[in-house]
Amino acid sequence: MRFLFVCFLFISVFGNSQINITDTTVIMGITINKVSSVSTKLNNVGFKSGESLDVPSGSFVIIIGAKRYNVGNDKFDYYEIAYKGAKYFIYKDDVLLTKINNDIEANFDDLLKISFDKLDKFISYGIKISEYMEINRKDKALKFIESCKPFGVVLLKNSIYDESEYTDGTSFGFQIQNISNKTIKYITVNLIGYNSVDDKIVEKGTSIKTVKGVGPIPKNEAAAFNYKYVWFTDLVETFVIKSVKIQYMDGSIKNIDNPKLITLSKVDYDVLFDK
Repeated sequence: MRFLFVCFLFISVFGNSQINITDTTVIMGITINKVSSVSTKLNNVGFKSGESLDVPSGSFVIIIGAKRYNVGNDKFDYYEIAYKGAKYFIYKDDVLLTKINNDIEANFDDLLKISFDKLDKFISYGIKISEYMEINRKDKALKFIESCKPFGVVLLKNSIYDESEYTDGTSFGFQIQNISNKTIKYITVNLIGYNSVDDKIVEKGTSIKTVKGVGPIPKNEAAAFNYKYVWFTDLVETFVIKSVKIQYMDGSIKNIDNPKLITLSKVDYDVLFDK
């Protein structure tokens, strides 16, 4: 079943800058940190408790409440959100509220003034919409994987990480899935690292780093590879995969010069594989 979302409007009362919530109002937000940790509960001083979940950057969530805790001189602000059909709390600064048009906009202070505990239908509607959105996201992610079939592989995950706090070094890892009809023998990845001001990291006269994964990786199976100290510096902040080369057991080779076409987004990976 497919659900089409065209536009969700919420109404603003401009006289006192408060939001007029109805049973079918939908207020959407998008996560803006690399990973946002959400939890099912808050304790009595405003710290997260209960079950937790990591939400990747760029995920759309439904706003169904706002809470503020004042503890001494400290202030803790949260949105209550509907995500994957469940309720969670997320730090206010981890979410950017989406602006529906040039005139109508929600903000945290306005939402604080609303008595959400009396708006059961509004909250239930937001949870239901988040369930429908999850179905749409899964459909989108599966369509992306289907689009990768001409290339034979999907790059499921890729990341860099600091190898050790005691040494200078940045490591790299990736995970791929073979969606071809042949068994992969080798996979070679060329990548470039960048520092905090977007300059290339150059070592031994080149900015290109090459890593090679050894199979076999049979049809429809996934494999993960990790490489320590790809760069002998901690200055690497971001990276770009420039090309991928696949060599099959039959000796044939496939070169992928635009790896973005086979790279699953973190949001799509979360939808398909994270529970």
